[in-house]
Amino acid sequence: MTRRWLAALLLVALAAAPAIAHEHGRIYLGASQAAPGDSLALRGEKLSKATTFRVVLRGPLASYPLGEVTTDRAGAFQSTLRLPAEARAGAYTVVLLAPDGDVSARADLALTAAEPPAGAPAAGAPAAVAAEHAAHAPAVAAPHATAQPMALPVHAGPGEWAVIALVTLACLGAGARLLRPARR
Repeated sequence: MTRRWLAALLLVALAAAPAIAHEHGRIYLGASQAAPGDSLALRGEKLSKATTFRVVLRGPLASYPLGEVTTDRAGAFQSTLRLPAEARAGAYTVVLLAPDGDVSARADLALTAAEPPAGAPAAGAPAAVAAEHAAHAPAVAAPHATAQPMALPVHAGPGEWAVIALVTLACLGAGARLLRPARR
C-alpha cells in the first residue's frame, strides 16, 4: 500500500514539474522607438542553438509577423526587420517565438506616428488644400495607451447606497448566525 502512495506522489510531482523545452534568451532592439515602415535592428543571445525563431510584433489589439531569424551555434543572431506600415502608434512588444510556439525572448517597442507623406500640406496651408489632402490621406492613429490611471467619474446615488447597506447588513447577519453555537 505504501508503494502505491509513493508512486502516486512521485507521479503527481513529476506531472507538476515544468518541462524545459528550450532556453529563454534575450533580444535587444536597435531603438526603443520607431515609426511604422521603419527598419528595426534586432540582436539576440542566450537562445537555443541553431534554431529558427519567428519574430512577432504584438500590440494590445493586433499582432504582426515580422519574419524569422536563425541562431548560430552559440545561440545568437543579428538581423534587420521591417516594421509593418499598417501598424498604429502605441506600445508593442517584439516577441521571439520558438518552433513550439513558446515565447523565448521579448523586448518593448514604442511605435510613434508616421511622418506625413511627401506633398502633404504644410501647417497654415489654405483650407481647400488641407481638405483635399485630408480626403486622400490615411486615417490618423488614435492616442496610444499609457500607464496613467484613467479618470472615471463614480457617483453612487441614494438608491445605490441603500442596496450597499442592505447587502452589508445581510452579510453581517449571516456571519453572526454562522458563529452562533449549534443547538443540541
